[in-house]
Amino acid sequence: MRCIRILKDVRKIDLIGMNARLMSKIRNTSGILEREVSKLRRYEFFNRLEGIIAEIGTAILANIDEDGTPRMRWMTPATLKGRPGFIYCVGAGNSKKVKGLRINPKAEWMIQSKNLDCIINIKGTVNILDNPSIRTEILHTIGPRLGMFWKTNLEDTEFVVLETVMDEAIFFEPMLCKSKRVSFREGDE
Repeated sequence: MRCIRILKDVRKIDLIGMNARLMSKIRNTSGILEREVSKLRRYEFFNRLEGIIAEIGTAILANIDEDGTPRMRWMTPATLKGRPGFIYCVGAGNSKKVKGLRINPKAEWMIQSKNLDCIINIKGTVNILDNPSIRTEILHTIGPRLGMFWKTNLEDTEFVVLETVMDEAIFFEPMLCKSKRVSFREGDE
């Protein structure tokens, strides 16, 4: 009788150990799955963002100027294939916008679909790039849509590329009263 009781106790301990190992594997798999789902959300979001930018061609960029005053300006944004998580646009090298971004690189974009069924707010940090290859790539991508930029910057033909590194985005669908947050920071969801 005693041998049977010890055997049952050993089986219980063995089952408890198996459950602990199994739960550990489930937790590890769950973490991997969450990261993969997060990547998928980012990918889906970025595809939608690219579609809206291609359809509309303009967006509002808000930042703090050199005097500490909030400013907003219509811009011509672009995304580049193979570079998800970034929005690009151009600015005159000596403009107030660029001077403000040099002091405080935090900015926010507001991009909306043509029929206003989707509004996206994107927070990020802006890098000011003066690299000839990125300037050429951006001009190739959005050059035909920069007519107003060239008209308002006749005297200043030197331009820089403003690269926004996305931190997070809020995807709002007003007709459905739904919003979704997408994080672009590693380890954040």
